[in-house]
Amino acid sequence: MKKILNLGVLLLFLSLFTLASYLLAVSKKTTDGESKIVAKQTQQTNENQTPADWRTYLNKDYYFSLKYPPLLYQRELENQGGYLYFIRFEETEFSRDKGLAVGVSDENSDDEIKRIKQEFSQGAKLVNEGEIDLGEIKAIRLDFEPEIAGGEKRTVVIFNKGEYSYSLSSVPEQIEKILAGFDFLD
Repeated sequence: MKKILNLGVLLLFLSLFTLASYLLAVSKKTTDGESKIVAKQTQQTNENQTPADWRTYLNKDYYFSLKYPPLLYQRELENQGGYLYFIRFEETEFSRDKGLAVGVSDENSDDEIKRIKQEFSQGAKLVNEGEIDLGEIKAIRLDFEPEIAGGEKRTVVIFNKGEYSYSLSSVPEQIEKILAGFDFLD
């Protein structure tokens, strides 16, 4: 009898959690389908600022911090695919922003650019390449468009600092906010 009661309480809590999650998601929608939170943030921030509700990721081993959208799933890899360190912030069913990735390698930026172009050549084409100014650092921005229908545009920004080369990747609409939220640790 006690087991059945405990199971009933557990199911009640799971049901309440599911209902609360659903109501939270539905209540954030306006009549035109946009999130009230996103609309509010758009008024408070300009194109080059990270929204106030973004989380901060800190990496002391590779000397950087990064602001990223909430509700993204974080996956870290070391010594994979030519990177010393690679982290992906992936979209979930609850996230409203796009995912992003950061790669850290010990290659120079020219070799990193060649590698990125090679990796993206499988299914995407380079549509823009140019130098951008990140304050004290010069970076290269690469914009890719998918060659297959339904693919996603991607922008990769590559720059060197000290002994490492950093690659930041996301959708073009979000890359400026990511760059504004990226910082080096002292």
